[in-house]
Amino acid sequence: VLMATGFDSYTPSDGEFGYKSFENVVTLPQFKRIIELNDKKLIFKGKEIRNIAYIYCVGSRQIDGDNKYCSRYCCTSAIFAAIHTKTKFDNINNYHFTRGIRTYGKQEVLYAESLKRGDIYMQSYEDAPPVVTKIDGKTSVTINDILTAKKEMSVEADLVVLVTGMVPR
Repeated sequence: VLMATGFDSYTPSDGEFGYKSFENVVTLPQFKRIIELNDKKLIFKGKEIRNIAYIYCVGSRQIDGDNKYCSRYCCTSAIFAAIHTKTKFDNINNYHFTRGIRTYGKQEVLYAESLKRGDIYMQSYEDAPPVVTKIDGKTSVTINDILTAKKEMSVEADLVVLVTGMVPR
């Protein structure tokens, strides 16, 4: 007997990484829909998007909470969306805020392609996730990047994409 219950994407709580607090913070499934709805320019809520910050492991690999596991598809899905966005639209800058990229098997090719296209990756420890703030109408994502000896890095983002994990139905 094989029982496949399926899954739903994790829905961040209000305020988690600015979700539902800032109008330019969306989940990865919402971002994919935004990409589909635009043709020549990436527009969201009337503003052209150039700088995109992806925050990984939202709802996966949590220190606190129920989802302590890796969902195994989120990194690959986000990287694929980032490549697709750069292919479809001009002048897009992708900034990836990770806790370590997990692209399994041949999906590692997507990670290599993303790097070749100029995507920037930063990494933090589990106990020091990125922080999303809004000052004077501008959204910033800040991280203590362990890839640069914990140097504080900050990116002004037009759109923040929360790379959400799976939760069982």
